Amino acid sequence: MHKIRYAKKPKCARLVLLCRIAKRNLFTNPRPIKWIESGDPLGFGITIEAMERFIDAIKEAIRNENWFAGLFLALCMPDICGSLEKPNASVGERYKDWFNSYLSQKYSPMFSAEDCYYFRCSCLHQGLDSHNKLPQDRIHFIPPPPRENIVHLNMFNNILQMQIDIFCTDIAGAVDDWY
Repeated sequence: MHKIRYAKKPKCARLVLLCRIAKRNLFTNPRPIKWIESGDPLGFGITIEAMERFIDAIKEAIRNENWFAGLFLALCMPDICGSLEKPNASVGERYKDWFNSYLSQKYSPMFSAEDCYYFRCSCLHQGLDSHNKLPQDRIHFIPPPPRENIVHLNMFNNILQMQIDIFCTDIAGAVDDWY
Protein backbone atom coordinates (compact mmCIF):
# COMPACT_ATOMS: atom_id res chain seq x y z
CA MET A 1 0.00 0.00 0.00
CA HIS A 2 1.26 3.47 -0.89
CA LYS A 3 1.88 6.04 1.79
CA ILE A 4 -0.11 9.20 1.28
CA ARG A 5 2.03 12.31 1.21
CA TYR A 6 0.33 15.68 1.41
CA ALA A 7 1.99 18.73 -0.11
CA LYS A 8 -0.40 20.89 1.93
CA LYS A 9 -3.99 20.43 2.96
CA PRO A 10 -6.21 21.24 0.00
CA LYS A 11 -7.95 24.60 0.24
CA CYS A 12 -10.32 23.94 -2.63
CA ALA A 13 -13.31 21.69 -1.93
CA ARG A 14 -13.96 21.35 -5.66
CA LEU A 15 -10.51 19.81 -6.21
CA VAL A 16 -11.10 17.32 -3.40
CA LEU A 17 -14.46 16.44 -4.97
CA LEU A 18 -12.75 15.89 -8.32
CA CYS A 19 -10.31 13.53 -6.63
CA ARG A 20 -13.20 11.54 -5.25
CA ILE A 21 -14.97 11.48 -8.62
CA ALA A 22 -11.81 10.24 -10.31
CA LYS A 23 -11.37 7.69 -7.49
CA ARG A 24 -7.75 8.67 -7.25
CA ASN A 25 -5.78 10.64 -4.71
CA LEU A 26 -3.87 13.55 -6.22
CA PHE A 27 -1.45 13.60 -3.34
CA THR A 28 -0.28 9.98 -3.60
CA ASN A 29 3.11 10.15 -5.23
CA PRO A 30 4.86 6.78 -5.50
CA ARG A 31 7.29 8.35 -8.02
CA PRO A 32 9.37 11.53 -7.74
CA ILE A 33 7.33 14.73 -8.03
CA LYS A 34 7.59 16.85 -11.18
CA TRP A 35 6.12 20.29 -10.42
CA ILE A 36 4.21 22.19 -13.06
CA GLU A 37 6.47 24.97 -14.29
CA SER A 38 4.21 27.70 -12.92
CA GLY A 39 5.67 27.02 -9.49
CA ASP A 40 2.53 25.62 -7.86
CA PRO A 41 0.70 28.96 -7.41
CA LEU A 42 -2.28 27.29 -5.74
CA GLY A 43 -0.06 26.06 -2.93
CA PHE A 44 -1.19 22.47 -2.63
CA GLY A 45 1.04 20.50 -4.93
CA ILE A 46 -0.48 20.23 -8.40
CA THR A 47 1.99 18.05 -10.24
CA ILE A 48 2.38 16.92 -13.81
CA GLU A 49 1.44 13.49 -12.53
CA ALA A 50 -1.80 14.94 -11.13
CA MET A 51 -2.68 16.46 -14.51
CA GLU A 52 -2.00 13.09 -16.16
CA ARG A 53 -4.34 11.47 -13.64
CA PHE A 54 -7.11 13.92 -14.53
CA ILE A 55 -6.64 13.16 -18.23
CA ASP A 56 -6.58 9.41 -17.54
CA ALA A 57 -9.73 9.70 -15.42
CA ILE A 58 -11.58 11.46 -18.26
CA LYS A 59 -10.47 8.82 -20.75
CA GLU A 60 -11.38 6.01 -18.36
CA ALA A 61 -14.83 7.48 -17.78
CA ILE A 62 -15.40 7.59 -21.55
CA ARG A 63 -14.14 4.02 -22.00
CA ASN A 64 -16.52 2.87 -19.25
CA GLU A 65 -19.37 4.95 -20.67
CA ASN A 66 -19.57 6.87 -17.40
CA TRP A 67 -20.74 9.95 -19.26
CA PHE A 68 -21.46 12.20 -16.27
CA ALA A 69 -18.06 11.61 -14.68
CA GLY A 70 -16.30 12.27 -17.99
CA LEU A 71 -18.33 15.41 -18.71
CA PHE A 72 -18.00 16.85 -15.19
CA LEU A 73 -14.24 16.29 -15.10
CA ALA A 74 -13.86 17.72 -18.60
CA LEU A 75 -15.85 20.84 -17.69
CA CYS A 76 -13.63 21.39 -14.64
CA MET A 77 -10.32 21.19 -16.50
CA PRO A 78 -10.36 24.74 -17.95
CA ASP A 79 -10.96 25.92 -14.36
CA ILE A 80 -7.98 24.02 -13.01
CA CYS A 81 -5.62 24.90 -15.86
CA GLY A 82 -6.80 28.51 -15.96
CA SER A 83 -6.26 28.93 -12.23
CA LEU A 84 -2.69 27.71 -12.59
CA GLU A 85 -2.06 30.18 -15.41
CA LYS A 86 -3.86 33.17 -13.92
CA PRO A 87 -4.44 32.64 -10.19
CA ASN A 88 -5.53 36.24 -9.61
CA ALA A 89 -8.07 36.44 -12.46
CA SER A 90 -11.77 35.84 -11.91
CA VAL A 91 -13.03 32.31 -12.50
CA GLY A 92 -15.02 33.28 -15.58
CA GLU A 93 -12.18 35.28 -17.09
CA ARG A 94 -9.54 32.57 -16.68
CA TYR A 95 -11.94 29.81 -17.82
CA LYS A 96 -12.83 31.67 -21.03
CA ASP A 97 -9.21 32.68 -21.71
CA TRP A 98 -8.05 29.08 -21.37
CA PHE A 99 -10.87 27.79 -23.59
CA ASN A 100 -10.09 30.43 -26.23
CA SER A 101 -6.41 29.50 -26.19
CA TYR A 102 -6.80 25.73 -26.39
CA LEU A 103 -10.27 24.79 -27.70
CA SER A 104 -11.88 27.62 -29.65
CA GLN A 105 -10.34 26.48 -32.95
CA LYS A 106 -12.43 23.29 -32.75
CA TYR A 107 -15.64 24.75 -31.36
CA SER A 108 -16.10 28.30 -32.64
CA PRO A 109 -18.50 29.65 -33.76
CA MET A 110 -21.01 26.95 -32.71
CA PHE A 111 -19.81 26.78 -29.10
CA SER A 112 -17.79 29.69 -27.73
CA ALA A 113 -15.73 30.04 -24.57
CA GLU A 114 -18.58 32.00 -23.04
CA ASP A 115 -21.08 29.26 -23.99
CA CYS A 116 -18.84 26.62 -22.42
CA TYR A 117 -18.44 28.67 -19.24
CA TYR A 118 -22.19 29.19 -18.82
CA PHE A 119 -22.88 25.55 -19.60
CA ARG A 120 -20.25 24.54 -17.03
CA CYS A 121 -21.95 26.75 -14.42
CA SER A 122 -25.42 25.33 -15.03
CA CYS A 123 -24.25 21.73 -15.39
CA LEU A 124 -21.90 21.54 -12.39
CA HIS A 125 -23.87 23.72 -10.00
CA GLN A 126 -27.45 22.81 -10.92
CA GLY A 127 -27.29 19.68 -13.08
CA LEU A 128 -28.97 21.53 -15.96
CA ASP A 129 -28.29 21.51 -19.70
CA SER A 130 -29.33 25.13 -20.22
CA HIS A 131 -28.50 28.59 -18.92
CA ASN A 132 -30.36 31.84 -19.48
CA LYS A 133 -27.21 33.44 -20.97
CA LEU A 134 -26.66 30.71 -23.56
CA PRO A 135 -27.68 31.56 -27.14
CA GLN A 136 -28.98 28.00 -27.55
CA ASP A 137 -32.12 26.79 -25.80
CA ARG A 138 -30.04 23.96 -24.40
CA ILE A 139 -27.02 21.79 -25.02
CA HIS A 140 -27.65 18.12 -25.61
CA PHE A 141 -24.85 15.58 -25.30
CA ILE A 142 -25.26 12.21 -26.97
CA PRO A 143 -23.28 8.99 -26.57
CA PRO A 144 -21.35 7.74 -29.59
CA PRO A 145 -23.79 6.52 -32.24
CA PRO A 146 -23.49 2.97 -33.59
CA ARG A 147 -21.09 2.00 -36.35
CA GLU A 148 -18.53 4.69 -35.44
CA ASN A 149 -20.62 7.49 -36.94
CA ILE A 150 -19.94 11.02 -35.74
CA VAL A 151 -22.75 13.36 -34.73
CA HIS A 152 -21.01 16.38 -33.24
CA LEU A 153 -21.68 20.13 -33.23
CA ASN A 154 -25.10 20.05 -34.82
CA MET A 155 -27.78 22.67 -34.29
CA PHE A 156 -31.42 21.63 -34.51
CA ASN A 157 -34.36 23.76 -33.26
CA ASN A 158 -31.86 25.93 -31.36
CA ILE A 159 -30.51 22.91 -29.46
CA LEU A 160 -26.79 22.33 -29.81
CA GLN A 161 -26.01 18.63 -30.06
CA MET A 162 -22.53 17.35 -29.25
CA GLN A 163 -21.09 13.88 -29.00
CA ILE A 164 -19.93 13.48 -25.41
CA ASP A 165 -16.92 11.27 -26.09
CA ILE A 166 -15.53 13.73 -28.65
CA PHE A 167 -16.08 16.74 -26.38
CA CYS A 168 -14.40 15.07 -23.40
CA THR A 169 -11.52 13.75 -25.53
CA ASP A 170 -11.00 17.21 -27.03
CA ILE A 171 -10.71 18.76 -23.58
CA ALA A 172 -8.38 16.01 -22.35
CA GLY A 173 -6.24 16.56 -25.46
CA ALA A 174 -6.18 20.33 -24.86
CA VAL A 175 -5.03 19.78 -21.27
CA ASP A 176 -2.34 17.42 -22.52
CA ASP A 177 -1.19 20.07 -25.02
CA TRP A 178 -1.31 22.77 -22.33
CA TYR A 179 0.98 21.22 -19.76
